[in-house]
Amino acid sequence: QMIGKVDVVVVCVPISATTATIEKYGGLLNDGQALIILAGESEKPLERALVNTSEGVEVMLVHNLWGPQVPTMKDKNVAVVKTRRSASLCNEFESFLYKYGAEIYQDSAEKHDLMMGVSQKLPTIISVAMAMTLAQHDIGFDDVDSHSTLTSLYGILAMARVHNQNPRTYAEIMATSGDSAKIVESFISNLTRVSRLAAQRSITQLEGIIQENRDQIPAEFIRTKMNQAQAVDAVLSDIGFKGE
Repeated sequence: QMIGKVDVVVVCVPISATTATIEKYGGLLNDGQALIILAGESEKPLERALVNTSEGVEVMLVHNLWGPQVPTMKDKNVAVVKTRRSASLCNEFESFLYKYGAEIYQDSAEKHDLMMGVSQKLPTIISVAMAMTLAQHDIGFDDVDSHSTLTSLYGILAMARVHNQNPRTYAEIMATSGDSAKIVESFISNLTRVSRLAAQRSITQLEGIIQENRDQIPAEFIRTKMNQAQAVDAVLSDIGFKGE
């Protein structure tokens, strides 16, 4: 009943329910309205949105890369995926994000899903698998603190963040489809290769892989990330990175 009374309809449901929601309600929108999809997966939801709405309905996907505990969107990343039917209402929604300081990045549907494999799906899977591994080996978390380096601590911090929030949220992230799955598949293949070389004590080959990686990563990127890492190191050192 409300759909006919608004200019913009926003779909914000769990990732696994996004496509079904679009298919259920998309046909109720009229020409001149806009469908904005807030979701962490873009290719399939956008495809279904374009199929299930009329040609006069605007369609755009927005993925805010911050959680519900963040008090402001200022300086936070947001991915915007426009379609051939993104027009004035979509631009107005994007302007709202800009007004409140969000860092807006334009993606294609394919690029968005691939990058979510890098920034969300893979890190979440690693964090969950790490916690499972600690439990399997009866490793105490006091021992984790006492044996962490500033470098290894980053993975522990990520693990803690994942397990401090709604489990369903991260289960949804791990179960996303599309090009994000390619990242996980490649990681598993590369992990298997590196683990095999490590077990074989093939130090020269491992060194070569690291050097090849360094050659692929822009020097400016490494400098920037090292500056950020050192800033985090300084904070952790000030407060005592072993915790209370």
